[in-house]
Amino acid sequence: MFPVVNIILKKTIPQWAYVRLVGRWDNAGLKKYSSNTGWLLLGKIFSLVVSFFMVAIVARYLGPENLGKFSYAQSFVAIFSVLASLGINQILLRDLVEFPKKENQILGTAFIIKLFSGAITTALTISIAYFLDADIFLTFLILILSLSFIVEPFGITSSVFGARVKSKYSVISKIIVTVLIPLLKLLIIFTGKGILFFAAIILLEIILSAFISFIFYLRVFKHSPLQWSVDVAYGKKLICSSIPMLFAGVSGYLFAR
Repeated sequence: MFPVVNIILKKTIPQWAYVRLVGRWDNAGLKKYSSNTGWLLLGKIFSLVVSFFMVAIVARYLGPENLGKFSYAQSFVAIFSVLASLGINQILLRDLVEFPKKENQILGTAFIIKLFSGAITTALTISIAYFLDADIFLTFLILILSLSFIVEPFGITSSVFGARVKSKYSVISKIIVTVLIPLLKLLIIFTGKGILFFAAIILLEIILSAFISFIFYLRVFKHSPLQWSVDVAYGKKLICSSIPMLFAGVSGYLFAR
């Protein structure tokens, strides 16, 4: 991908501009980061195209009433998703870039924090849904979707690929999941299953993403989660640093809604 961009720039801009913009750069570094960006763009486009068609198919299958319930449950759970992550994802990525030798302490500490906050957020989501809505079916639907808060921390290894400029593996993982999940949705439609199966598919998607990312983490970096450790001092620092991101996430979601 990089040679094509290089050729286009060389032929479309003046020589002096090319020398300043490209010629003086570290070619190896430019190739590395442009390739990383290219993979991210590819994954995003592929995901959007598949999602566009699947949303239409699923919406037509569920019908107005079931689609309304499903959308309500997803929106209800999404309100609490910011609390589950605590806004530490961006801080985690920054620290992995800045302190590569402390990867085991950073991942271990962040995993425990996210797992703990995910469990509390799941319990909080289910409790509020139970007291606010008398529809047991809808509460059970929210229960299934909210379990993603507990599963999501197991995909923390995906942050390492972004920090090490190896997003290729994250994109490959995303493409695999993007292919498998729609196939399962189509299977549900062809077999005439209900709305709860679609909720289970969303949970399964997060499980698959975490599992594939974990496999790539073991194969690419040769690191083991058994080497992770918890640093209490770093944990306090991580939570304090993520508080502004938490408020930004909450306000951004409320504004969007």
